[in-house]
Amino acid sequence: MQFLFIVGVGLAFAFGLNPFGLTGIAAYSSTVAAGLLASRGANYLSDWLKKLGIKRE
Repeated sequence: MQFLFIVGVGLAFAFGLNPFGLTGIAAYSSTVAAGLLASRGANYLSDWLKKLGIKRE
């Protein structure tokens, strides 16, 4: 399971993902967050948005 996190974060850095448009040192945290979300998949993100009340069932 940790291997998938490493792959997701590694690919996020390889492709230069910065979904939150942060600059400076904060850009690294944005890239790590994108990698973690990508490695967990769409179901994880969907469940998380439902818990926050952003997405309806």
